[in-house]
Amino acid sequence: MTPAAAIAAIPASLANCRWSADFAPQRAAAAAALTAAIQDGALPEMALPPFSVELTKDGAHGDLACNLALLLAGKAQRPARAVAEALLAHLPAGAIGDLASVEIAGPGFLNFTLQPGWLAAVVPEVLDAGTAY
Repeated sequence: MTPAAAIAAIPASLANCRWSADFAPQRAAAAAALTAAIQDGALPEMALPPFSVELTKDGAHGDLACNLALLLAGKAQRPARAVAEALLAHLPAGAIGDLASVEIAGPGFLNFTLQPGWLAAVVPEVLDAGTAY
């Protein structure tokens, strides 16, 4: 079972858990990639806009999709796919920890595929935190 399929099978009562809703490590990786791309001159100076990292609708497209490049395209005056290429090239190596891969999909989404053991690794943290998670 893929991480996306496992998450989809979680009861609705748990759907708003922190780990299923914010994907902070992947958001941080995307934000760090923007900073690095700007510092390297691959993208022009611009502020980080609010962006999303959410479950993909189709597991064939990875587990998570990030829309950051689509939001930056206008400010960068480049196609979203070109912005996504710059972000992908500047993802910090250590920032992708639980990721098996990151690919560009469609017009410029960054699609993250989680390591197969990711969900199993999160379960003890959820159980330890109980309802505070």
